[in-house]
Amino acid sequence: MRQLARLALLAALLAGGCASDPEQAWRTASASRLRSAADSLRLRINLSGGSLRVSPADDAELYDYTMRYDAARYDVERRFDSASHTLSLRLDGGRRPLRGVGDDKREEARLSLGVARGVPVDVALRLGAVEADLDLGGLAVDQLNVESAASSTTLRFATPNPRRMRSLRFDVGAASIEATGVGNANVEHVDVDCGAGALTLDFSGAWAADVDARLRVRLGAVRLRVPRDVGVRARADVTLGTFEHEGFREQDGVHYSSNWESARRRLTIDASMLIGTLEIERID
Repeated sequence: MRQLARLALLAALLAGGCASDPEQAWRTASASRLRSAADSLRLRINLSGGSLRVSPADDAELYDYTMRYDAARYDVERRFDSASHTLSLRLDGGRRPLRGVGDDKREEARLSLGVARGVPVDVALRLGAVEADLDLGGLAVDQLNVESAASSTTLRFATPNPRRMRSLRFDVGAASIEATGVGNANVEHVDVDCGAGALTLDFSGAWAADVDARLRVRLGAVRLRVPRDVGVRARADVTLGTFEHEGFREQDGVHYSSNWESARRRLTIDASMLIGTLEIERID
């Protein structure tokens, strides 16, 4: 009887501990760094789940972030290397709690990051099952790489990038990405590798120079929304799919918009698609 009583007491204690651990495991961490005249910034963000928000920071700060996460589920890295000016933020949710795995109401991890305007910034994002809202308007983005396995991502360049961006790269798995104001990105080269997702690139904005775009689509839907005053030349190799491009003329396998020769700004597209839809939509 004594042994049974001890076992019952131990079970009760363990049950109580399991019930309270999830609540106690949540952590909130934040940090910021003041900017200086010589600053630049490399961002390396790896988020396996939850939500991400990136926006301009206050003028005095190089960066400012807050993250909230379940320490029982996530391995965390938050580190700034002053030698390379690299901010590394990682929430890797490989671990799972014993209780509440199927609870859809469970709180998800959140990361909110502010980045200084006018400071050259190189951004690399690796996103899993993430809801991402990226507002990069006015930031001096030198390079942006978005690797998205299963995220739903909205990317905006609401105001012009004061720096010529070398490349804007999307590596898309089973994800949905919508980028607007790409004309404001001041980008030289757009590179898309789409495995099984949906991608919309809206090239509205203040074009500063011509843009080259390389699209490699195995399975998916890619829509390019291009202002009517931009000249477009597109070479598309489509195996099993459709290429929608109303109002274009074809010459030697290359499709030209009617204003290609006269346009002040031009978009050159080199696309290959195995299965899916590639659409060029003209917008006002």
